[in-house]
Formats: sequence, C-alpha cells, structure tokens
Amino acid sequence: MDSKALVEALGKKFDDKAVQTIVRELKITKIPKAKPKESEDYLEVKNAGLHLGFTDGDYLEGRKVARYGNADMILTGVTFYAADGEPGYKAYPGTVPGGVSVTDPLEKVLSKLGSPTEVYEDGGVVYTRSWKTDKYWMTFSYDEHGNAKYVQAVLPAYFDRIGE
Repeated sequence: MDSKALVEALGKKFDDKAVQTIVRELKITKIPKAKPKESEDYLEVKNAGLHLGFTDGDYLEGRKVARYGNADMILTGVTFYAADGEPGYKAYPGTVPGGVSVTDPLEKVLSKLGSPTEVYEDGGVVYTRSWKTDKYWMTFSYDEHGNAKYVQAVLPAYFDRIGE
C-alpha cells in the first residue's frame, strides 16, 4: 500500500472513495465504529505493518453529544511500523511521506525531510522527531536505544482537538 494514498485519505470519511480503495486493497473487513464513551476505533493490518486510526466526526468537530457512534468515522491517523516496532506487526515495506523508510538512518531522514518541527527527548534520549505540514503531522518514534519503532502521519485537526 502506497503511503501517499494513505496520507491523502486523512480527513476523509470511512465511506469516501479514497478510503474504500485503501480498505479493499488491504482486504480489511472490519468497519470502524465509535463506542458511546470512546470516540476512536482502529483498523489493524498487521501483515502490512499498518494501523489506521478513525475518529468520530462529532468529537473531531468539537460537538457536545451524549454519546459517540452516530457521526461518520474520519481517518485521522496512519501508523507505519518498523520490524519489532509493535508485537505482531510486520515491517511496513514501503516508504513513508518524504521518500524515507521507517528504519532509514537519521542522516537520511534529515537530508530528505529537513530539520524536525519538534523533538521530544527525556534524559538525553530522543523519543520522537516530528515534522508538521499543512496536511499532516509526521512523527518518527524511537525506543531508548534510538531504534525506530514506527512513523505516524496524523491529521492536524486531531492534534488540535486532543490538545484542548
């Protein structure tokens, strides 16, 4: 599955043609559905090294509702896993936006993507490097040894909403 198609589908409803093309290509049979008190649901495609995050449209738009699950589910995030990035997931075989792979050395990532917008470190250990674009935030996540675990591309509106 091409990462470009995945990130271009961010912000689209589950029943949108672009999202349905992804669902068919990845042979996903589950339909994401929010629970009354949980605005999110996920589609795991472990054999493709992918995790797709969907968010209830009411939550995303900041609507006050008694329960979630009545609005459209919107694709708000895609996670691309490295080998051993998460138990049970295979490595994502392609490149992520910017033409780098999840496990490219830092020098290559920086040469392709430039300096990160944001870096999170603790005790001298870098855990994430993020790049912000108009269409998505892309974050490389690392373990305590500096090994890439995964890359996430997330809709900025989702970050804005969870930051409230």
